[in-house]
Amino acid sequence: MDAADADRTPADDRATSPSPTPPDDAHARLELHVSRSRAFDAYARDFGSWWQRGRTPRSDLHVDAHAGGAIVEHVGGEERPWGEVHEVEPGHRIRHSYRHGGEHAAVVTAEFHDGEQGGAVVELHHEPWEGSDEERAALQDAWAEALRRLETVASAV
Repeated sequence: MDAADADRTPADDRATSPSPTPPDDAHARLELHVSRSRAFDAYARDFGSWWQRGRTPRSDLHVDAHAGGAIVEHVGGEERPWGEVHEVEPGHRIRHSYRHGGEHAAVVTAEFHDGEQGGAVVELHHEPWEGSDEERAALQDAWAEALRRLETVASAV
């Protein structure tokens, strides 16, 4: 934990889904108890530790965190393309694609900002969104939970 994070409490968390959400976007936002740089590093470097399949960490995922870099999963001794990094602004922003549900491609933009109380604010945009409003709400809840796991991973660094 950073010194700036020492006086923060769980009540400081802000997990929200701002309204209105554009119809082609799902959005999550969370204030974390770690610095912006730690949150970004954990997102890019330890991707598989906080991105889960069900309740299992995805230690089989590897990200080459540079524009044009691959995101691959390792399954049964094989590497399978899982996504691509489109843009990286170290410490501030990463934009990448991934395949969910085996068929649907999506793009996630994660933006990292300094929080008002010394931590980081992470905003995620998942686009395009083609599901129902109920599915969007479930996805936004899942993203908020993923960001909480990201905070745990970043705190352990």
